[in-house]
Amino acid sequence: MTSSLDRTGRAIRLTIWFLIFLSLVPISVTASRKLRTFGKVDLLLTEEESGIRVRAVGPSAKGTGLLAEDVLLAIDGAEARRVRDPGRLFADRNVDVTLLREGRLLRVASKPSPRPWDLRYLFLLLVGGIFLVSAGVSLLQAGRGAQPEARLLFAAFGWLAALVLVLTPVPPVDSWYRLSVVAEDLARAAFPALLLQLVFTFPRRSRRVPTLLFALPALALAAATLHVYFGTPGAGTDARAGVAGLDKLE
Repeated sequence: MTSSLDRTGRAIRLTIWFLIFLSLVPISVTASRKLRTFGKVDLLLTEEESGIRVRAVGPSAKGTGLLAEDVLLAIDGAEARRVRDPGRLFADRNVDVTLLREGRLLRVASKPSPRPWDLRYLFLLLVGGIFLVSAGVSLLQAGRGAQPEARLLFAAFGWLAALVLVLTPVPPVDSWYRLSVVAEDLARAAFPALLLQLVFTFPRRSRRVPTLLFALPALALAAATLHVYFGTPGAGTDARAGVAGLDKLE
């Protein structure tokens, strides 16, 4: 019986180690992208066949004169899609923009609007790194120390907390962007359940509170997350409303 429990604990430790090392890739990609945005304009831009669409305008980008859903057709007389780095261009100097807004053709004089350094994200990056290191230390101690269950729970919680703190969807809107969105939301669904389970396990396990009590809300929220991002949209479904509703639920 003890040997079986040891094998189970070893399998769980190896699984968490694998997930931690696997998550280092999207964490590194999104963190490096986020750091490269400092000094650029706070616009979310996506390329379309007709030009570049403005998906979102951040607080520091109001000076550009652009609005969400604008379609940029030309930048300083050149076709917008041929401009190499419009995010840096809008941050560095005045730009003459020809765009389509609500079916009307307009010209907008954009002023330099660099994004300030995000000290809050740097702090979260540091804290997330500490959680990740703590998860690794807990895994090492779980194999030879007392209360291995509590250590494994903390390792899983630390890993999920690091994902929530560090994963930040940053353009371009590609596979890495989508992966970071889904991974962050799934982590947000799961880590409160693990935290509560940890509280009722350490320093001694409570027999009155079943694990299922914490797992059910997390599973329901994870299912809602997968439905929003991967479910088949119905007629007239507003994807943005679905994401906003998911945020409120979380």
